[in-house]
Amino acid sequence: MTPEEQQAIAALATTAYFNDAALIIYSAGIGALALGIIVATRPLVNNPWTQNRIVLFACLLVTLITFGWMVTCVWSNYLIDDRFDFAKIKPTRGEGGLDASVQSSTAKALPLVYMTGWPATMNLLLSDAIVVWRAWILFQRAWFPKFALALLTIVNIGINISNCILVNLEVTKTLGPGSKVMGWLSGLISLIVNMFATGLIALKARNHHLLMTQVGIYKRSRVQNTLLLLIESGAIYCAIQMAYTVTLLINTHTSSKSGFDNIFYLISAIGCVSIAWYPVAVIILINQHSSPVTETVHATLARAQEGQELSKNAHSDSTATSNELSKRERERGNVEGM
Repeated sequence: MTPEEQQAIAALATTAYFNDAALIIYSAGIGALALGIIVATRPLVNNPWTQNRIVLFACLLVTLITFGWMVTCVWSNYLIDDRFDFAKIKPTRGEGGLDASVQSSTAKALPLVYMTGWPATMNLLLSDAIVVWRAWILFQRAWFPKFALALLTIVNIGINISNCILVNLEVTKTLGPGSKVMGWLSGLISLIVNMFATGLIALKARNHHLLMTQVGIYKRSRVQNTLLLLIESGAIYCAIQMAYTVTLLINTHTSSKSGFDNIFYLISAIGCVSIAWYPVAVIILINQHSSPVTETVHATLARAQEGQELSKNAHSDSTATSNELSKRERERGNVEGM
């Protein structure tokens, strides 16, 4: 073999090493996802099947199917790469040599590579929809947050589906600049949607805390704990999404020979697992104590407002009584003066 081919084999071995690490992440992710879905479905099965519970169960089922579809495509892609990159390597003879073997494996795995984008996008949009749904429910009486959430969701769906279509149109050739831009743009708009929705939930938690403080309730309630968990999980998810988007942007503008692709594969695997896990985590949180967050929030706010109104009424009654007594004292003084 020539020195160039030896370097190419070393690079392929490094790529295979990182691919195996990514497969470990995917395999652990789908196992943890199956366990999480079992935990999330227990409250759904043990309670009456309302419309909301049916929707949540459908979300869990779609998440499991799409993530399993994506992991199957990734596994098949990596196995094809390893088979053709190593089992078919021969010394340079005739046309192509090692380069021809690599190109052959790439061509055979290309449909699987681009097929992976569809289940990954479905998982991403489902995760975004779960976050938007929670924020939407918490702001039922405010039109501007609902309008902004709807607009961002429509833009997010359009860009992500356009990215998948554009990539599939280029399935027989190397990705062009248009699909690369759409790739990191789809990740960016999804990040914006999640940051905005998580910010709205944080705003609701702050308003809830201030209202509890005003009526003299300083103990942290179950509503506050659940809202804080939603905020913390949303912040972690946004951090992972931000790392993935930045990595994708860097990978778009760096050479394939720089070795950054291998790091991108690992971060991409972590991002895909977190995308699949996030709806499950949110459903587990909102099913705590078999009570949706929305109903509990509205009930607690109603009780707090009731208490606040009672306090105001009591204060008004006491003030009126005090004024009446003062008036009577003044009248009595006037009579005695006469």
